Amino acid sequence: MRRWRAWWGRSKTPLGESPDGQPGERADPDAFFASLTPVKVGRNYTRTDRYRDFRRTFATPEGRRALWQIFEACGLYRSHARSENVNETFLRLGERNIGLKILRWMNAEPLDEPERKAQEERRG
Repeated sequence: MRRWRAWWGRSKTPLGESPDGQPGERADPDAFFASLTPVKVGRNYTRTDRYRDFRRTFATPEGRRALWQIFEACGLYRSHARSENVNETFLRLGERNIGLKILRWMNAEPLDEPERKAQEERRG
């Protein structure tokens, strides 16, 4: 029987020993996703909630390091054009779009619902 070590789903496995002499560990993606089930976003989760969650999460030093790695993986700061393969260009642009969306969710403070409706009425 497996013993779960942390919320992220690492389990002890007989994979040998790590360099520090500890038993090997293997990440368990099923356990990780099962641990996320109780925190699913529901209907009452607003843009303001998302903004606050992202700001709070990425405000810590650990969060900033993780965010930088996400942006590097998304290729936010690299060239996306590939003349030899248009499909690779589209793939890179899709990855970049994810990074930009995270950046927008973090930095664009949403208007409250009444303010948004008033602003729309003024426009149209």
